[in-house]
Amino acid sequence: MPSKTWDTKTDWDGAYSIRLERYTGGHPNTRPELRGNYERRAMFNPSIPQLDYVTPEWERIVAHFGWPLETVICIIGCGFGWSIEYLNGRGYADVWGVDPSLYIQGAKEEVDPADNTKRSLVAVKIHDAKLPTPGEVKRFLRDSGHRNGPGGEIPFDVCITERVLSSLTDAEAVTLSAEIRSRDVIKAGGVVAHIESPFSSGKQDSTMNWKSLTEWKALLPNDVIVRTGGEEFL
Repeated sequence: MPSKTWDTKTDWDGAYSIRLERYTGGHPNTRPELRGNYERRAMFNPSIPQLDYVTPEWERIVAHFGWPLETVICIIGCGFGWSIEYLNGRGYADVWGVDPSLYIQGAKEEVDPADNTKRSLVAVKIHDAKLPTPGEVKRFLRDSGHRNGPGGEIPFDVCITERVLSSLTDAEAVTLSAEIRSRDVIKAGGVVAHIESPFSSGKQDSTMNWKSLTEWKALLPNDVIVRTGGEEFL
């Protein structure tokens, strides 16, 4: 059973390697809670390949799916919005992000631009998407600030979760996928994809629901499973 809530800075700090501080020169003493991984130069930095986690992954994802620029995309688990910024830079103007983490929501409210930190494009208080119940994810997406379509639906063409599944139980993951696929969350024929690390069950931190990519695909056969880094698609 996953036990991390991702609602505290401790959860987020523990998710990243401190080695990145060597490349970023540390963090401001006035903001000790922000490690290098929360800063632009540590996460979205094409000039330092060791730090540019965003560009290579999303270049591969965009190349694989070949989305036209008018595609309406929703990213669940967007964090501080790095992937949204990348897609905007590629010409995708209709990209929306939401994150269920209380820490991320709070940090987005507190970010000082002088800290060179990117806040997510959508800062909202949302329902707890880690425990989706029927209808909960639909409200979660509607409350994100996305405009409704002509029939009141949310006209997403694509919905991607970023490293969210491993924080859910199997039952929650199945419910999340089903709710995303409901008619008022994503268009008929829309793409549902999940970016996950390819770890085998039981071989990693027991506070997370680690699975191999094939295990996730077996659980969610109608969805696309993407290896972290965009190097494999199932």
